[in-house]
Amino acid sequence: MQTPVPLINQNNIVFGTVRLTPTNDIAPNQLPSIYFMDNGGAFLRLRPLHVAGFGMFPKPARHISLYARPPGQANPSFSFSPGNTRDEVLEWMDLLNHVTVFGGIVERMPSGIYLHYQNVQGPNLPADGNALHIRDYSPGHPERSHWGHAVIRAQELIAYYNNTYPGLFAHLMNLGVNAQSPLFTVQPAIAPQVTLVTDAQYMPLDWFEGDANAQRAAMIQFISSFV
Repeated sequence: MQTPVPLINQNNIVFGTVRLTPTNDIAPNQLPSIYFMDNGGAFLRLRPLHVAGFGMFPKPARHISLYARPPGQANPSFSFSPGNTRDEVLEWMDLLNHVTVFGGIVERMPSGIYLHYQNVQGPNLPADGNALHIRDYSPGHPERSHWGHAVIRAQELIAYYNNTYPGLFAHLMNLGVNAQSPLFTVQPAIAPQVTLVTDAQYMPLDWFEGDANAQRAAMIQFISSFV
């Protein structure tokens, strides 16, 4: 599908995903992925920064699962499905705060990430928790799961973008409004301009000879050109 992609809309954001430090803080120098759903079950993962490049990945339906797994353990200490439509998932994202669940308790941090503690009585420190991560797959095909980073609530995700990269979030949302034909300014694809499409990957780390900082800086410039 060529841009614009209507599902990319702030009202359809169900959560994002972020990399964390060992103490469960949000790691620096990242552009978090953004997950969109509508109430018909349509799904899209917008991945601004990755070793394989920028990408938009839609699916007509997607099974969502959230799980926490202690380091070194094969099995999750907690997992559940928050639903398969926008409103179902958003409701759970708000409800999951100081909630006793199977195998422990889930707390939502001020950063918007969710931590599972097996010690229900507490006290618990953030470094003691296991962050909830995303697993998603097409219905009936769990063997083809995408295993993602730690989940962050939509409100804090948007705040992270606005505080860390002022103006960039609005440019990302333009993917759902207008056709985007940015000019690639990094070899080997300086020209011609092409309209961005889903299920394609742009500006991988290989283009930057493995320099992640150079890739991130170029990606910010790239996204800032979305009108």
